[in-house]
Amino acid sequence: MQIRNVPRSDLTPIRSGDNVSTPAPNSVPPRRARSASDLQAMGLCARGTPSSAPLALPAIGIATHHEAVQETHLSAAAALETELLLPHATDAGLAPRIASRLMNVATRIAEHCAVKPSPGEPQAPIPEAWRCLEALASLRLRLHPAQLGLARQMLLGAVEASTHAPLDKALLQDILKAVTQADGPGLDEYVARRAYDGLCLGQLQLKADDEAEPPTRTFNSILPSLAASTYDHNPLGRTLLWEGACRLFDGPSAERRRAALQTAVFSLPNVPAPGKQPLDNLIEFVLAIDDMKLYETTPASEPRAA
Repeated sequence: MQIRNVPRSDLTPIRSGDNVSTPAPNSVPPRRARSASDLQAMGLCARGTPSSAPLALPAIGIATHHEAVQETHLSAAAALETELLLPHATDAGLAPRIASRLMNVATRIAEHCAVKPSPGEPQAPIPEAWRCLEALASLRLRLHPAQLGLARQMLLGAVEASTHAPLDKALLQDILKAVTQADGPGLDEYVARRAYDGLCLGQLQLKADDEAEPPTRTFNSILPSLAASTYDHNPLGRTLLWEGACRLFDGPSAERRRAALQTAVFSLPNVPAPGKQPLDNLIEFVLAIDDMKLYETTPASEPRAA
C-alpha cells in the first residue's frame, strides 16, 4: 500500500532553513494542546491529575454487557410474539424463525428461571417466567394443531432436561401441556384452577354472582392455606401459583390483595436456616400469617364469619 506524502504539521521536525511563519500549502494547522477541561469533557483525566471516579465510556449509544444481556432476556418472549404475527408457511412444520424464537423462550424458562432458594431467606417472584408463559399461551392463536404438537414437544423436552425442582417441573409441564392444546384452557384459567385446587376448599365459592370480588372474610381465610399449599415449591412454582391466586381475587381490591398474596406466598423459606425446622402443619402457617399482619379489616357492612 502506498503512503501519501503527509504535509508538514506541528509534529514534523523543523530544519534550520525552514520558514516557520508561512505554512506550507495544504498544511495542517498546529495542534492545540488539550487542556484539563477538554480531557474531562472526554471522560479522561490530565496526566498527574487525581480522579475521584473511575473512567467511564460515553453513555450515548453504548450499553453495558449486563444491560445488553438483560434486554435480550426480557425480549425473548416479545420476539416470539412478534414473529408469530408475521406470515409464515402453513405446512405441518414450524417455520425456522418461529422454531428459533421458541427455543429461546424454552431455554429462558427452563434454565434461567430454575432459581434455587437460599437457606433461611424469603423467596422472590420470577416475572420473566410468567412473561414467557404468556407468550407461549399465544401459540394456539397462530399455529395449527400439528405445529402446536411440535412446539409442545420442544418445550416439554427443554423443561424435562432442566434443573427445576420436581414439584416445579411437574407444575410447569402441566401448564405447558394445557396452554398448547388447541382447545385447552387459557393460561389465566388454568393457573387459577391450580391455585384453587391447592386451597382444598372443596366446592366452596369464593364469591357470589352479584359480588364484584371475594369478600374480606374469604380473602383472610385462605391466606394460611395458600402459604401452606405453595410452601414446598421453589420460586418458579410459587410464582405460577401466586399468579393463579391473584386471578381468583380479581376485582376492585386486586392491586392491594396482589401484594398481600405475594407476601403470604414468598415470605416463608422452605429451606430453613441452620438449626431451624421447616413448617409442618397448618397451625404453624396460621401463626406465621398472623405475624405478617396481612388480614384485611372486615367492613361493617359485611357479615362476620361464624
